[in-house]
Amino acid sequence: MKPLRVFLSHASVDKPFIEHVKLMLEEGHDIECWLDKFEIGFGDNIVSRINDGLSKSDFLLLFLSEASLNENGRRHFAKGLAATEL
Repeated sequence: MKPLRVFLSHASVDKPFIEHVKLMLEEGHDIECWLDKFEIGFGDNIVSRINDGLSKSDFLLLFLSEASLNENGRRHFAKGLAATEL
């Protein structure tokens, strides 16, 4: 059976916690997580890589924290996401 693909969206400051969540979700090998740190390489087009990750994902987990609500661009991302169909 093909594993579920889950896109993990988060604020940079929350990355250590999100990396832990990724490890927990992938433990059983039934879930593959898309996390920017592992999917975007030096010189890659960031927007293109994110859009590709979103389009290939079955689910999106959006992690909201006080830090993420204050991070530049988070509100714009949420608005764009509302118009996107996965």
